[in-house]
Amino acid sequence: GAVALAERGVAAFLVDGPGQGESRLFHGIYLDVDFPEAFLAIATYLREQDTLGSKVGIWGNSLGGFLAAKTVAAHNKAFGALCVNGGTMRPLELPERYPRFFEKVEALIGTTDRARVMDIMKQFDLSQDVQAIECPLLQLHSVPDQVFLLENARPIYDRAASADKTLLVWEDGDHCIYNHFDEKNACVADWFAVRLQSLASPPRQYSYRSLE
Repeated sequence: GAVALAERGVAAFLVDGPGQGESRLFHGIYLDVDFPEAFLAIATYLREQDTLGSKVGIWGNSLGGFLAAKTVAAHNKAFGALCVNGGTMRPLELPERYPRFFEKVEALIGTTDRARVMDIMKQFDLSQDVQAIECPLLQLHSVPDQVFLLENARPIYDRAASADKTLLVWEDGDHCIYNHFDEKNACVADWFAVRLQSLASPPRQYSYRSLE
């Protein structure tokens, strides 16, 4: 995805969010309800770089899609574009359907205290603030996705206040559209190039079903 953005002249800064990857394994930074402040700090840092433009977009995949949407809902003015790929309104839907997934959630949050985990996860919900999303929104999902169900993801698109919003659905896609990897990345990169650089919309020949 970063390569596709760079090929279109869009700078990409990749980060492991709180509770994931290097942030957790090497720096002991775990996921908590204040995670939007971490992503706001990143956006602020990028905006202060003299070699970059003034617009900052945010793109999250899977749980990261929820984190990105929640961050924009909390700090809408800090972001010029939002992409939610395979995200959900309410991440708790996954461990509720597959209880063994709670072990992974415990690792993200950094505790085996199930009461603490549940307290945090219940606060990971967009239902009360999704309307605060006003920047351009691109949402991608697939019909067969069994990680986060389309029916639980679509309200992000339906209820966001963005005047410029698009929902793209792959009939045969897997979670986060990994089975259409190049096509998905090209689609998202084209979209960001237009929103962040004010370019004319490029011609598209992709296999998704647009619901914009």
